[in-house]
Amino acid sequence: MDIFTAETKKRIADHAVNLHLVPKKKDYDELLDSIGGAKVVLIGEASHGTHEFYRERALITKRLIEEKDFTCVAVEGDFPDVFRVNQYVQRLDKHGSPGKNATEALDDFQRFPLWMWRNHVVVHFVEWLRQHNERVGKEKRDAEKTVITGLDVYSLHRSAEKVIAYLEKVDKKAAKMARNQYACFERFGDDTMTYAFSARYGLAKTCEDEAHKVVESLQLHVQDYLRKMKDGLEMESDLFSCVMNAYAVEGAEKYYRVMLDADATSWNVRDSYMVKTLERLVKWKSAQLNRQAKVVVWAHNSHLGDASFTEMGRRRHEHNVGELCRRHFGAANVFNIGFTTYHGKVTCSSDWGQAKIEMKSVNPGIANSYERFFHEVSEDLKHPNFMVIFKKITKTTEGKDGTNEKTPTAVGALPELPEGKTWKDIPLSSFPLERAIGVIYRPETERLSHYFETLLSEQFDAVIHVDKTSALLGLDDDARKPGEEEENLPELFPFGV
Repeated sequence: MDIFTAETKKRIADHAVNLHLVPKKKDYDELLDSIGGAKVVLIGEASHGTHEFYRERALITKRLIEEKDFTCVAVEGDFPDVFRVNQYVQRLDKHGSPGKNATEALDDFQRFPLWMWRNHVVVHFVEWLRQHNERVGKEKRDAEKTVITGLDVYSLHRSAEKVIAYLEKVDKKAAKMARNQYACFERFGDDTMTYAFSARYGLAKTCEDEAHKVVESLQLHVQDYLRKMKDGLEMESDLFSCVMNAYAVEGAEKYYRVMLDADATSWNVRDSYMVKTLERLVKWKSAQLNRQAKVVVWAHNSHLGDASFTEMGRRRHEHNVGELCRRHFGAANVFNIGFTTYHGKVTCSSDWGQAKIEMKSVNPGIANSYERFFHEVSEDLKHPNFMVIFKKITKTTEGKDGTNEKTPTAVGALPELPEGKTWKDIPLSSFPLERAIGVIYRPETERLSHYFETLLSEQFDAVIHVDKTSALLGLDDDARKPGEEEENLPELFPFGV
């Protein structure tokens, strides 16, 4: 079938929403209307190093918090690193200062690539969130403050330390048990790759049972710890952190145990863990609020666009956060937003773990790609930046309070579906291409390294196209902290998404 026809281009141009990319609220009025009563909003990025993706995502998130009562932000970062930021934005500092400012609050981000979260856009958002929460605390109640947490799975040793440190303060017997269980990891040292090799090739007994026993113990005693609390939100937040860190150790153990398998297992383990973490966050915050909590998720397009409509799902048998969220929360309760760009600059690395930060030119989008197609649409519009909304969430009249319903907008499908066909009838080779730049960018092997086949209008509910983008500015001169040895930095995914 023809991938992009003149009729398709006209249809998209007719329904595109021009974006000015300045702090004018009207840019995203139609988007917020389409999000409707969604409980989960996933906001992606086509690279881990593009300024406009980060900036616009933060702007949309601010509006969701202020106008639609979203009280959770969950990011593609490790839980203990992000939790310090959460302490800062909520002024939870009775057990030690999280920092004098947002830059210091981000100091726990020590792992390559530093620029991913230690950048100027994130600093500005964190300061804004602290000020927002201060207003909320005065006008409403502390439970209404917005939390920010990490979803990712890599913090095995850091999370184990956090679990033991918390238990030392509330239950020394449990702390001793946790220390004894986590001692299983000591024979592998700090290098998680050593554990991965040992587990993959059966060189030593794994620590699966030991990690799970700590989780079981916490589940058994968590209500006792809650009953003993006198300090309200801060102590409850500390307990939540301990429990989530125990889950992080268990999740990291499983991830590293299967990391060297040749199939999609490690990717699926990682994204499944992120969704379970999201579920736990929503459950905890809902209990605080005494109503359903709503959450914004920040991660790469590859995690948030529904994998079942992409090469990832159809050819590589990978699932992802977007697909699993639609399954768990219901498609009508989830709205996911992707980003694309035609060309520009990107902050990146050529190889995993390198110290040097690079800013490379992004090649123009290739033929049969959405990036090239959207560039041509932008030329017809005589406007470089626009948004296409494929789905809209509305309330039905059924049930006591009504339920959400997701329906296609007048934009229709992209690419267009042949009459009488379903998407399952269309061969994968007929799908257009979408670009994904992670931490690593290799423009010399652009097609092989960074493009995959996808049905964009099913993968995402809306897409924001910024025709020419600029590189994200980090806070640090290097991509990793001094003394962090390159050989101890495992390449966790081929291109770091």
